[in-house]
Amino acid sequence: MGRHAVLPVLAGLAGLVMAGMLLIAMPVPVASAADRITLTYAGRMGPTELATYQKLLEQYKADHPNVEIRIENYDASVYDDKILVEMAAGNPPDVMYIHYSRFPQYAKSGALYDLTDFIKRDKFDLDIFFPVTRWQMTYKGKEGLAIPRETSSIVMFYNAELFDTYGLAYPSLQWTYDTVLDVAKKLTKDTNNDGTPDTWGIIAPWQWFQRVNVVWAFGGSILNSDYTAFTMHQEPAVRAIQWIADLMHRYKVAPTNLYYSFTTGKAGMFFAGYWDIGYHKNNKFAWDAQVLPSGPAGRFVRTGTGGYAIPAGSKQKEAAWDLLKFLASYEAGVAIGESGTAIPAHRQAALHPSVISGIPKNRRAFVESLQWGRIDPVTTVWKEMNDAIDKALSPVWAGTEDAQHALSTVEPKINAILKQQ
Repeated sequence: MGRHAVLPVLAGLAGLVMAGMLLIAMPVPVASAADRITLTYAGRMGPTELATYQKLLEQYKADHPNVEIRIENYDASVYDDKILVEMAAGNPPDVMYIHYSRFPQYAKSGALYDLTDFIKRDKFDLDIFFPVTRWQMTYKGKEGLAIPRETSSIVMFYNAELFDTYGLAYPSLQWTYDTVLDVAKKLTKDTNNDGTPDTWGIIAPWQWFQRVNVVWAFGGSILNSDYTAFTMHQEPAVRAIQWIADLMHRYKVAPTNLYYSFTTGKAGMFFAGYWDIGYHKNNKFAWDAQVLPSGPAGRFVRTGTGGYAIPAGSKQKEAAWDLLKFLASYEAGVAIGESGTAIPAHRQAALHPSVISGIPKNRRAFVESLQWGRIDPVTTVWKEMNDAIDKALSPVWAGTEDAQHALSTVEPKINAILKQQ
């Protein structure tokens, strides 16, 4: 199956992130110095996720009284830089979180320990994870460099209160992108006739994790099949990007403020990730979630995976593997899912009642969406490529340039970047 194929499976975060090291200290039975082990876990966690990991590691500690665990927690914006410095200094963490967008770079450089022998020895079953998560933790056909932790999908949040006000049916699996536009027009109202809508139909899905779903649904792509050439300047993708811009500037059903918040209660629809639940769980209006609509080429949902890895420079790989197995377990997956910060990569954990219940009511839509899952075309120059695309599209979102010109202009730059792989 190709890297761009639809995955037939059913199978990060705002807020201030605490940086530095936290020592989980608990009473332990007397043990000889030789028996005592100190492991370091590195992550990029917000407050909610950090609290979840503190509890998980306390549980692990209770069963392993000779183990001390330090948590290195860095802001996502500096996380990988910090880890790379530690690796270069010969003092890496023992277990680390790794995001799919940076995984190829770590894998290519040989920075990750190959877990294959551990996996075979312990008969560790990788089939417990959603296939999409395994694929995103695979480098050039090689599994075993990281173990899936979480996955994500994009869904559509909708303001049920606003839909009710204007007598409109809630989004369903029968919706298309034409339906979205039609309903957005009906939700956009200038109630006081001042020339500015008081309610908006939709918040334009301009960000990478939002727009790529539209590009795929319109039949477009970002790169060719072997990730060596830019294809977003071709007609289907151009049409998708222009459709997004037109929501703001032609149809005027979306605010031109790109950071307009769904929390205002004044927008009808918003493409959101699982991580957005925490920001909206206290919304003062009724809202819910639904699977994304389909387009001319079908329904596609962008998925993203994070995993656990053991750096090649870890000096305690056996103990690190034991901790990693615990963090990848069903029980840990349920705890992560209950926190509302991520969908567990563990299939059974993702479907636990406490994970798929709560806010929004149709939280199950995130898991159901995985059957239409598709992975980003991640390369070792992912960041440079994505930054260049974002810069090229900025005037498109501002309404000062059309999508065709912007994407055709940036094509040679992206192709030059891709040659650096």
